[in-house]
Amino acid sequence: MEASRSRRSVADLLREAAIRVEELERSGATGAVGAQTQRQHPVDGETAGSSTGGHPPHVEAATHRGAQHPVDAEVARLFAPYARTGGGAFRARQQRRTQAVSSVQTYSHTFCCLARKDCTMVPPRSVKECLQRAGLGEQRLSFRGDHHSPGEFREFLAQNYPKLRETGGFELLRISGNTRSRGLSVIECPNEGYTVAYLKDPALSINHATIYIRPLQANIPIQQDRAAVSSGPLTPCIFCGEEFPHTVLRQHNALCER
Repeated sequence: MEASRSRRSVADLLREAAIRVEELERSGATGAVGAQTQRQHPVDGETAGSSTGGHPPHVEAATHRGAQHPVDAEVARLFAPYARTGGGAFRARQQRRTQAVSSVQTYSHTFCCLARKDCTMVPPRSVKECLQRAGLGEQRLSFRGDHHSPGEFREFLAQNYPKLRETGGFELLRISGNTRSRGLSVIECPNEGYTVAYLKDPALSINHATIYIRPLQANIPIQQDRAAVSSGPLTPCIFCGEEFPHTVLRQHNALCER
């Protein structure tokens, strides 16, 4: 019976509920008239201070207050299959939606992508400008995704620094020691890879410090912009032998393939 009832349409259930409500209201009205008549003409042997069932009036009143109204009971019975199935599915969907929203949060931080795989010092301003022109250098980035996904974080960095895709991986560094130090130390990488949740861990104490990205297996080539140079004789680089003006030779030395 319950199985066939659960397959009925909502309109059929509402129609049946309405009919049952009318029947219960009519029966309730008839019962109320009978009860009033009985109160006006009590049965012999009953005292004014006792009820029909032998209980004091205040006990009978409390019993009626605690009982469910017949109309409410009938409606709850009719819609019980939908409350067991539809309600649970709705709550599950709401829970999944809440978890998805909580897992997708924005993380903003300053990153600086380096060009050399063996860089251990914070680059000077002149080199940072050169890195910027090459699409590397310092940027304020905002990550929106799963904070526990190493794959999403890797793709996020590769989208902002496309040349990282050709370096065979990367590692993250931070300034070691006090803020005046220019040395860089590696941020230990977990077995599953770097994630936003890991970088936000208070144990690392990164806070608002710049995170440096260093190529892992190959340097990122940078083309020198000679058109911006207007003075200084050409001087060969002692590492690669290529000639550069004085104004860019120092920048080239910091980035040259040794």
